[in-house]
Amino acid sequence: IPIYGYNSTTHDSIVQTQGAFYETVSGIKKLLSCGANVELRIVVSRLNYKNMTKIAHFIVMHFTGLNSVKIMAMEMMGSAAKNREQLWIDYSEAFKASKDAIKLFLMNGIDVRLYNFPLCKVEEGYWGICSKSITSFKIEYNDSCNSCSVKSICGGVFKSTLKITNMH
Repeated sequence: IPIYGYNSTTHDSIVQTQGAFYETVSGIKKLLSCGANVELRIVVSRLNYKNMTKIAHFIVMHFTGLNSVKIMAMEMMGSAAKNREQLWIDYSEAFKASKDAIKLFLMNGIDVRLYNFPLCKVEEGYWGICSKSITSFKIEYNDSCNSCSVKSICGGVFKSTLKITNMH
């Protein structure tokens, strides 16, 4: 289940639907009360990266029994690509903005993973939570990745995203 903010202002603005935050929160709470396995996904963008710790606090405080959280880098295609100036945030910046949120999830026993992040943009101490999450036909590596000693364990980047990011 995607959650984009810690309040209705941010979440509803990103999904462009008024009331979506309250519907999402209500649905998550209902699922958790029934004992369902719930995974939340936070796509990091220029619109919410400064709020990652606040989003984590909200999740920890309101969703007891949550199974996991996936913090996801963006795939730049479709509307995201058309609006990249407003949305795109480099992998390094997205990771740095997520570090305190990651720590908060871990301290509260919530499984947290990074999806769609190449290892070179994540501090080595966090590589263990990086998942090879990109579908194989969408993965691309920059030419500079060919000499990388950890390419075999790196998930790469989206082909559509490689065009706009600085990979080195």
